[in-house]
Amino acid sequence: AVGNQYFKAGDFDAAGPTYTDAVRAALAFYPDEQGGKNAMLADEKIAPIIAKCYSNSAMAALKVKQPTLARDMCNSGLECRPTGDDKVKLLTRKADAHLALDDADDAVECLQAALAVDPNNVTCKRKLYDAKQALKASRKAEAERSKQLFGGAA
Repeated sequence: AVGNQYFKAGDFDAAGPTYTDAVRAALAFYPDEQGGKNAMLADEKIAPIIAKCYSNSAMAALKVKQPTLARDMCNSGLECRPTGDDKVKLLTRKADAHLALDDADDAVECLQAALAVDPNNVTCKRKLYDAKQALKASRKAEAERSKQLFGGAA
């Protein structure tokens, strides 16, 4: 709830850590000798909440231009095995992070996975188109660099 308040106020630097603090607090209820993180992720009641915390943290990281952190948060959220809209959000945010890291290939892969969950998601379709355009531009630029480096042999 505190993270959401920060987020709504536009204080993304403060919002992100509150979500990861929530994950750490939840993990305290799963000591290592009782399975730790794996036990937490297997808990059908807590895992979806943890996935949302990671997803929200990823969005905050994207807002403050920390795409590597956002990608890592999405990966952690996906470990929770979310379903439906929660999975689509994580995959879409992960794609946004990959695009910010100039990794259009992985962005396309994430968006295709999101569309496999929700084939009618208009936002994912638009982002997939944009990611494919970025991938095409990236490959063209790479071919040009090769051509310049190797004197016409691309």
